[in-house]
Amino acid sequence: MFLKTSTRYESWTNEYAYIDENLVSVNIKNPQIPEQVRLFRNYPNPFTSTTNIEFALSHESQVRIEVFNLQGQRISILVNERKPAGHHAVEFNGDRFVEGLYLYTISTEDAYRVGKMLLVK
Repeated sequence: MFLKTSTRYESWTNEYAYIDENLVSVNIKNPQIPEQVRLFRNYPNPFTSTTNIEFALSHESQVRIEVFNLQGQRISILVNERKPAGHHAVEFNGDRFVEGLYLYTISTEDAYRVGKMLLVK
């Protein structure tokens, strides 16, 4: 997109603004896209029935989100698919599990993160 402002032409793209006359560039970051994979704390925590797990991707990735008990047994796969860059959320339903501490993980092609959550009945 080109804008005419007085005697200057400005060129805008998704990430940069160029002012030809002054040779100025400005990097405009998109706050919705993180610079690395992020796994946020689940909420609510502790939880009695369901909890939300949020995560953010810096680029499109194959994503796998799993839940484990403290014996290291995988009890649930919440996500196993390609996701676009940006923020995402998934719900975990703990109704069929006993109360206790659980671990949830996110794994992508280039990252692995772990969180913990407490199920109370």
